Amino acid sequence: MKTPTGSLTSSYLLGNTQFLIVDLYTLSVVNTAWVSGLSVTYTNYYYSGSEYDVVNGGHTFTGSDAIFARDGLKQTIGLEVATMNITINATLSMLVLGVPFMQAITQGVLDGAMIKVDRAFLNVDHSVIGTVNWFTGHVAKASPSRNGASITINSLTDLLNVNVPRNVYQAACQNSLYDGACSLSRSAYSASGAVSSVSGVSISITGSAASQAAGYWNQGGIVFTSGALAGEARTVKSWADGVIVLLSPFPLTPSTGDTFMVYAGCDKQLATCNTKFSNSANFKGQPFVPIPETAV
Repeated sequence: MKTPTGSLTSSYLLGNTQFLIVDLYTLSVVNTAWVSGLSVTYTNYYYSGSEYDVVNGGHTFTGSDAIFARDGLKQTIGLEVATMNITINATLSMLVLGVPFMQAITQGVLDGAMIKVDRAFLNVDHSVIGTVNWFTGHVAKASPSRNGASITINSLTDLLNVNVPRNVYQAACQNSLYDGACSLSRSAYSASGAVSSVSGVSISITGSAASQAAGYWNQGGIVFTSGALAGEARTVKSWADGVIVLLSPFPLTPSTGDTFMVYAGCDKQLATCNTKFSNSANFKGQPFVPIPETAV
């Protein structure tokens, strides 16, 4: 059963024969700097399925960044996985984590992203009477093309399709860095720093963070503590020679002198767990299991 919001009641629906309806899309993108941490946070973007902006729930759903189109939706009772296909023709002003939308897809920014589709009933002045959640799911497939992108969304029942047993035999550690099973403290493997210069996704730094050896911050995270980017976080792609290279850019260019905290990352290998973190006792991988091609 779908529960409407606002003044969208059964009496309103039964008392009217014509409605002004628009789809509202909420795109929640994983803040990649925290995927290896204790929790996952999302950055939300709001889009209108029409050419005009719609304000709902304190958010402005913009209608000028892209043209959205979707197919019909078949909904059933039970555990069947429902799907929705959305076509997005984005303008260059549609940025996701500071990257143009079409480029973001090729960089994998939509991996793990969620999309919520609400059907909004509007007054003639485009104010919202109420909404009904039409579909919520995660991005299963995103295919860019020259003129747009085709995105397939699976309903959340798809998350029930997991391996049983949960743990599988593999060489890489199955723990998430800094989680309860890993047992490491994030603060023990962090350092502060400041920006000295910026070139694209490359940030030259000073401070205690700059004293670490090349590769130490690889696959870790950086979060700004001052300046216009305070609170913003990104994943560190590589670290060498006093320069941090980001996996994806910030929405704004960091300013010289802006301060940050940077956290060490892990490649899930036993050697790294032992030499970098001295935590091999909690390593949850099986690096000595022979590969299937090994002959007996």
